Amino acid sequence: RREPIRQLKFVNLPPRCTIYIFSLDGDKVQTIEHNSNDGTETWDMRAAGGREIAGGVYLYLVKTDTAEKLDRFAVIK
Repeated sequence: RREPIRQLKFVNLPPRCTIYIFSLDGDKVQTIEHNSNDGTETWDMRAAGGREIAGGVYLYLVKTDTAEKLDRFAVIK
């Protein structure tokens, strides 16, 4: 049986920003460069090394040249 494709979609993004994803321990999991006018970015829920992330709570930081937004999300497996 094949596993479903796991994705997380960031919405309402500014046209140019960088999304940093961290574990609760403060370890950087992934960095995503967003450069699109549609305001959405899809992440395959894999760490920078290509491994699928574990279940748990993660922090994300959306950063532009003039603003930052920090929030969190949970991954349930």
